[in-house]
Amino acid sequence: MARVRKSKKSGNSNEIKIIKPRRAYSGINWLELFQTIEGGKRGIISKLAKDLNIPRTTLSSRYHRWLEGGLGIEDTNTGKRNSNRKYKSRLSENQQLQLYEWIIDNRRAGIPISSKDLAREAWQRFLPSRAPRISESWVRRFRKKFHLVLRKSCLHQTLPKDFDARKETEIFHKRCEEIMSVYTYQSIYNMDETNFRFSYPPEKTISPQGAKEVYVNHYGSPKEGCTVVGCIGGDGYKLPLTFIFKGGPRVEKQMRSAIKKGYFYANKAAWMTKVLMKKWFEEVFLKNVATPCALFMDNFKAHFDPDFLTLAEKHHVLIQMIPANLTGQLQPLDKMIFRQLKVKYQRYFEGGIKRGDTAQIKREKVSKACMKMWDQVEGNSVARSFRKTGIIRDNIDSFDRECLELFIEASNSNSKYERKKRKQYKKKKKTNSLESKKEKHPKKRNQKEKILLKHI
Repeated sequence: MARVRKSKKSGNSNEIKIIKPRRAYSGINWLELFQTIEGGKRGIISKLAKDLNIPRTTLSSRYHRWLEGGLGIEDTNTGKRNSNRKYKSRLSENQQLQLYEWIIDNRRAGIPISSKDLAREAWQRFLPSRAPRISESWVRRFRKKFHLVLRKSCLHQTLPKDFDARKETEIFHKRCEEIMSVYTYQSIYNMDETNFRFSYPPEKTISPQGAKEVYVNHYGSPKEGCTVVGCIGGDGYKLPLTFIFKGGPRVEKQMRSAIKKGYFYANKAAWMTKVLMKKWFEEVFLKNVATPCALFMDNFKAHFDPDFLTLAEKHHVLIQMIPANLTGQLQPLDKMIFRQLKVKYQRYFEGGIKRGDTAQIKREKVSKACMKMWDQVEGNSVARSFRKTGIIRDNIDSFDRECLELFIEASNSNSKYERKKRKQYKKKKKTNSLESKKEKHPKKRNQKEKILLKHI
């Protein structure tokens, strides 16, 4: 029976429109129809839909479901999906694993992959040309399933081809053993510089959906900064910080009159030079350290000026170079200490922003805050940094060899993927230490279990 309704669009209220009855599509051979679409040209779906009196959307949706394997020929008459198929993914498990391996191989090679690249690769590799594009929700579910996260990319240090990191570390550790046979751990020091910005605004924040731009209050220009020179000892001793600001002698006088504890210098580049290196050695190092001693430094030009080396020889200070491209693994300040200092500084000023203190930061405020955070760095972590790098070796397993191997793999591949392995390695260490504590104190554990049983 045909249905009848009055037309609303036309002006005549008496005009009647006849609607064709719905069809069950029981007489159509769907397999032949799908095969003709597959072998046909463009626009064949709309032509067949007109000829068979079927809506184009239903025909195309059933065809694509049949291509993906979600719609069997038995279910085509009813139009229902196959109950056995999990419709969360358009790819099989083997295909998903292949895609995951492709991601890992590219990340190890240092190739960046966006969510669009992932969707394009999955569509081109596993789906036919006429299948619909993969949606963002599918990519999100795929990332969640395989524990993949979108991260900010950064450039990784690449080692030269001729450079053998393992040999260099072995030579350096042998040299450290020779030095330790002459000097005690109380007379071993490490000095290094780091770029220090006045403000470290948070990169991400939670905000309501729909906003085009998300503004954040900050406490100074992120481009403005200075150089902070740190020096630490093997027994956990910390020398006072020295600051190198941008400016001239007038800036030095202002800072020294305002803050009497610290050491302040200034030049055009706000960076260490040969002249400032001599000044720092005479005014800061020799006043706070007892000689003879050994000083470990990286291969920066100002550190190995011939005039500076002769001055160090006069005062019986042995200067040892840390091998290039391995300062992140073999220098204590780079390995542990500077990161702690910057994180504490960032938290300190973020707390000020939350309290409503958004005043412009100046040199005095930065230096006072930095010196305060430097005092908060524990002496135990300073002493541990020398053992982590292998300069001081109380135990055979003090040097973190596995971390060095992961660094070499990551630097050769120029990727951030290997950092996940480092996190897993640290977690394993924590679990092993907890298990060893339980083994040492079995009585306490048994007592706790007895108390719990009584309550049950």
